[in-house]
Amino acid sequence: MEVSSELPLWAEERWAQFETQSNLAQLRFDVCFATTLPVFQGRITFDSEFVRVQDNGGRQLRTYFHTIKGERTATVEQTDDFSYRITVCNKYLPWGCNVEDLFVQYGFPHCLPQFGKLLLHCAYILQDGKAILFTAPSGTGKTTQANLWQQCYVSEIINGDRAAIGLENGVLMAYGLPISGMSPDCRNVTAPVAAIVKLSQAKENRVTRLTALQAVRGILSGTYLPHEFSQDLPLLFDLATSFVQRVPVLHLECLPDASAVHALAPYIL
Repeated sequence: MEVSSELPLWAEERWAQFETQSNLAQLRFDVCFATTLPVFQGRITFDSEFVRVQDNGGRQLRTYFHTIKGERTATVEQTDDFSYRITVCNKYLPWGCNVEDLFVQYGFPHCLPQFGKLLLHCAYILQDGKAILFTAPSGTGKTTQANLWQQCYVSEIINGDRAAIGLENGVLMAYGLPISGMSPDCRNVTAPVAAIVKLSQAKENRVTRLTALQAVRGILSGTYLPHEFSQDLPLLFDLATSFVQRVPVLHLECLPDASAVHALAPYIL
C-alpha cells in the first residue's frame, strides 16, 4: 500500500518496520485535509452512528462520524478500483498525520479480500519456520496459548492479535501486520501456515480436526468483517473454502497451562 498526504506523515516503529522502497503498490490512499468535508451522493448501503456507506456507480463512498458529537470526522472516496481519497476534517488535526490514525479508513477487511487475503483475529506464532494461528473471541486464551508455546518450544510470537492469510502458489501463508490490538508483539514476518487452531476453554484438553464445513465456519468466525462490509461475505466464504483445503483447522478445547501445548503439539509438529 502507498499512503501520500498533503501534510507530513509519520509512522510509529511497528508501522515503520513494514516500510518498503518498492513502487509497486497495489492499494493507494491519498490523504487530504479540509474544513468542510465532501457530501456524497449515492445509494446508501449501510448507515450507523459511526459510518455511512454509499454506492455511486460501483464506487464505494464512506463517511465517518464522531459517535458522541455526531460530527463528520472523515470521508473516503474510491477513485478507481484500488485507489482511495481520504479527507480528514481539519478540526481533528493532528489526527490523520500518523499513518496508524487512519487504519479504520483504509478499510483493510474490505480491501484485502480483493487480493485473496483475509484479516484474521488470531495470535500468530512461528515454530520451526511455520505459522501456527490461534483464533478465538477476545478473552478466550489466544495470548495464553501463544505464551505457553513460547515457554515450551521457544516459539516466536509474531503478532498477538491478528494476521493476514492468503494463498501463494497453492500454499497458505500468514503475513505479519503493523497492527496488534493491545498486544506488544508485532513483527513483519511471512511464513507458511502449519495449522489454524480454534480455541475454547474447557476442564480438560481435547483436540479435534474440524470437517471442511466446520473449518470454514471457524475461519469466518475469526475473520474481521465490520458490518459496513457485509456485502463481501460471499467472497470471504469462497476464500475460506479454498484455505481449508490446504491446512488443517483444529479445535483445541483447553486448559490455560502447558498440558494444552503437549496435547496440541502431536497434531502440528
